[in-house]
Amino acid sequence: MTVTITGTTSNLNKLETSGTYISAVPVFKIYSGISNLITGSSHNMTAAEVLAGCYTRTDTGSLNDTLPTAASIVSQLNSTQGTVAVGDSFELNVIRTAGSTSSALNFTTNTGISFNGRNRFAGSRCSQLQFIVTNVSSGSEAVSIYSIHGNL
Repeated sequence: MTVTITGTTSNLNKLETSGTYISAVPVFKIYSGISNLITGSSHNMTAAEVLAGCYTRTDTGSLNDTLPTAASIVSQLNSTQGTVAVGDSFELNVIRTAGSTSSALNFTTNTGISFNGRNRFAGSRCSQLQFIVTNVSSGSEAVSIYSIHGNL
């Protein structure tokens, strides 16, 4: 089957193939940056740190890192990736080093953020989080986070 795409990029959510429509859910690419935090204190994360694609945390005790607001994530995506739509998603790999098995890195939610699955990562572990935009309306922005791999 050959698929021909015509029109503007704003119409790419519906690709016409002989009268059949295919839903294409855009997925943002992961930025190549790595956000390294070496400090041993809790941290308020920025949207840029979340969108970096890799969050490395070196510490010796339990920490509570607060996620950015959904509005700041949607705004950052709008300014770096173009218009954001419901269903757009990206991944964040979390790498925690130097933590003992009795200490943990906890992610605290913020306005418009919902966490589904594990938000506590103990010891020296790697995890993957999937962020999915669920509302882009100004003042009601929302992002759901799913823990794909916790404590690998």
